[in-house]
Amino acid sequence: MVFVVDKNKRPLNMCHSAKARKLLSDNKAVVISYYPFVIRLKKEVNVPIVADCQIKIDPGAKWTGLAILQNKINVNFLGVLKHKAFEVVDKLKSRSSLRHGRRSRKTRYRKPRFDNRGNARKLGRIMPSLRSRFDNITNWIKKFQKICPIGEIVYENVKFDTQLLENPDIVGIEYQRGELCGFEIIEYLREKTGFKCIYCGKEGTKEKLEVEHIIPKSRGGSNRISNLTLACHKCNQKKGDKTAKEFGYPEVQSNSKKPLKDTALVNSSRKRMYQELEQFNLPIRIGSGGRTKWNRIKQGLPKTHWFDACCVGIMGEEKLKLNINVVLEIGCCGRGRYKICDTDKYGFPKAWRGRDKKTGKCHKVYQGFIGQSIIKAEYKEKVVKGLLVSPRMKGSFTIQVGDNKISVSPKKCSYIQRFQGYKLKYIREDYLDLI
Repeated sequence: MVFVVDKNKRPLNMCHSAKARKLLSDNKAVVISYYPFVIRLKKEVNVPIVADCQIKIDPGAKWTGLAILQNKINVNFLGVLKHKAFEVVDKLKSRSSLRHGRRSRKTRYRKPRFDNRGNARKLGRIMPSLRSRFDNITNWIKKFQKICPIGEIVYENVKFDTQLLENPDIVGIEYQRGELCGFEIIEYLREKTGFKCIYCGKEGTKEKLEVEHIIPKSRGGSNRISNLTLACHKCNQKKGDKTAKEFGYPEVQSNSKKPLKDTALVNSSRKRMYQELEQFNLPIRIGSGGRTKWNRIKQGLPKTHWFDACCVGIMGEEKLKLNINVVLEIGCCGRGRYKICDTDKYGFPKAWRGRDKKTGKCHKVYQGFIGQSIIKAEYKEKVVKGLLVSPRMKGSFTIQVGDNKISVSPKKCSYIQRFQGYKLKYIREDYLDLI
């Protein structure tokens, strides 16, 4: 199915790909976007538009499923958003460390800044990682509103019971009693490990044991009790910033409880996401995670992010009609960076980016092209399509074509689709080919 807009860019109902090919071959339409595929008619359509499409959203911490249904039965579009929520956290930490190093080098006696911030963090402030997820979802709803007559939003508002996820048999008053009920941390760890080093097995009576993180805090670990254990000083120093699995003890890491970062992220953002969706002035229907699973099993669909999105909310007894065989994968990667130099793993500068002599800003456009754009080029008497990986101010460009990288002169390149902050590609859904 193909998105269609008229001459004045009013969104029309989607049409079949065969009809779109006919319109393009008869010169009655032009392509304005390849990802997602959108055509624009060369004439104005004077027919009232009926907003009979609904967009369904299945939110997650790393992936969000998207689906567009017409008349609540016809599935005309499937997509999945790949968020960069945890990448945002890593980049903020990297920026903080670089600023700290630069401040200590250039302003040696400068006083700490954090005491002078005042009311910088206002009430209702959203963390950058959550803000990124909200913006990704709302931006794509805005994009779909321009190319499809959407009349309703269906959103899965799910809340996870984190204690029940860890202990399926928990009931009643046990919710109020944590793992440390009746113990201090060190006493609990002694009982848990048998007062022995978890790695070499030395007893604590012979050598002093230290509290150790199974996944180091520098690698994303926390002070959660399930991430703590006892180790002797020699093993603790030898392990360094490795995880227990990397240190050669995968069973220690597998026996510890799984982190609940994703669950906490979804729980903390569910109410705010509903407020963000209210800006579209469209009717919003809410579905639960249990209803989504019930609908998916009833429809006989496999467990994927996009099929979960199809099954969000209240559905009738009719079988869904899947009119597509590909899924659009949308990788959120931002529009660039402010760093004027690249650093090595120790934080020392190793390469500087080119800057405009007049403005002093780093280059984003190289010989008329933007990095990560989808372009076509003449290569060995053939026309190839690929991703522009390394544009340069001088010399040839590097293009990713499948699994290979080729060098092409920019004079032989032309745009297919400019980079807009997202890496877009179609992935084949094998289940759809079997229908």
